[in-house]
Amino acid sequence: VPMVTSSFENVACVEGTDPSGVVVGDCDPSTVEIIDIDIRKQAEGPDSRTFPPGSDVPFEIVVTNTGDEDLVNVVVTDVLAPQCDNDIGFLAAGDSVTYTCIVPDVTVGFENEACVEGTRNGVTVGDCDPSTVVIEAPGCTHTWGYWKTHSEYGPAPYDDTWAMLPDGADTPFFGTGLSYYEILQTSSAGGNKYIGLAHQYIAAELNVLSGASIPPEVVAGWLEAQALLIQYEAQLDIPRRSADRRRAVQLANLLDRYNNGLIGPGHCP
Repeated sequence: VPMVTSSFENVACVEGTDPSGVVVGDCDPSTVEIIDIDIRKQAEGPDSRTFPPGSDVPFEIVVTNTGDEDLVNVVVTDVLAPQCDNDIGFLAAGDSVTYTCIVPDVTVGFENEACVEGTRNGVTVGDCDPSTVVIEAPGCTHTWGYWKTHSEYGPAPYDDTWAMLPDGADTPFFGTGLSYYEILQTSSAGGNKYIGLAHQYIAAELNVLSGASIPPEVVAGWLEAQALLIQYEAQLDIPRRSADRRRAVQLANLLDRYNNGLIGPGHCP
């Protein structure tokens, strides 16, 4: 029987006539049960919500017996949000169970699924529904050109993020013999990849000090840049046609993308 959508019971019968003309027959009943279940986590199908870092994120979960028969052993599981696990047990045909669960102090976005299973007469049915949590990236970033002109030396209005360095704009830049301010005033024209990397490094550091979030891959790049800048602090340049020079270019590009707001929290208005 194709496309069965509801439970039914039917009887198949047979008849026959023996040689003497006597009619004989028999019937046998059979029951078809349609069972199904649905789960909705926050919204039916994929959904996405955005929260500030550290938020307690609530989820509304609705489990519905969408079949024609009662179900037992109905259980909700949620791998990434175990607070949403629920042993419902019995769920009558057509009935729903609604509840709210909270995942506390969420600092990293995630996507996960809540799943439900139920059984009847040894047959199991199930359903899953995904939900995505996006955590806002706080702060915003400026380019190195902004930081170059917004120190205590001007000419633009002072950004007091500079005061978070030990000696402000006069803080020594590793062992170069130059200050942060002097490095930013030094041109990278002519292909000086050390100075170009130093510009982006300083901007990224000041952006983070100002409260901008920074993606893990940018942190890793910033630390790698730091090692190169210390390695070549005496020369104030990186040898041409060297692997370190090529890597310095890659790291400067990564930090430039962060400082320009192409990755991370975005550029300040």
